[in-house]
Amino acid sequence: MRTITICIFLQIIFSNLLFSQDFSKVVIKNERNIEIDYLKEKDEKFSKVELYYSLDDGESWKLYGDDPDLIPPFCFIAPADGFYGFKIVTYDVNGNHMAIPDNNTSVEVPYFFDTVPPKITLKSPSLGEIWKVGELVNIQWLATDDKQDLPKDPISISYSIDKGHTWAVLFKKHPNTGELEKKWLIADEMISAELLIKVSVIDQAKNYSE
Repeated sequence: MRTITICIFLQIIFSNLLFSQDFSKVVIKNERNIEIDYLKEKDEKFSKVELYYSLDDGESWKLYGDDPDLIPPFCFIAPADGFYGFKIVTYDVNGNHMAIPDNNTSVEVPYFFDTVPPKITLKSPSLGEIWKVGELVNIQWLATDDKQDLPKDPISISYSIDKGHTWAVLFKKHPNTGELEKKWLIADEMISAELLIKVSVIDQAKNYSE
């Protein structure tokens, strides 16, 4: 009877939060350096342009700094991951300016910065297992994210019969249920000295690693 010796290849697809708000209205970034655009007419002149940011959905605001060249965009580097709101305040040549944001200023476009990968552990099968053709194999995993931003179907499962040169997809998008609904059937065409299994997880910010 023919058998297969199994090697396990784990792929962790990074991230960072399963957000409580509607992600279709959130700008998600997997790096902390961004450019924030603001409106400036062709002949308009500013004496100062300030950028304020909020970490608590507009309850409080902090001054980030001034735009040195007074030309959009404004370059911003987030000090940490998380949710941010932004407000640009421009000053004309006479010192007149837009309202300084306060606790009555709402966040118009929320941003979320996520640079931390989720974690994944393959629980089954184990490294070095030997499978027979026709055997049903249970694939189990544990995928978590510290900031809980995993999407609805964050798991991808693939296999390779040529030591990872090419991959066949079993599931491109699978819910994070911890295991497949049905066990995987080892078919005759999967005969290989090394059968690699790749289990990956991806977060809302598209961070990944392999």
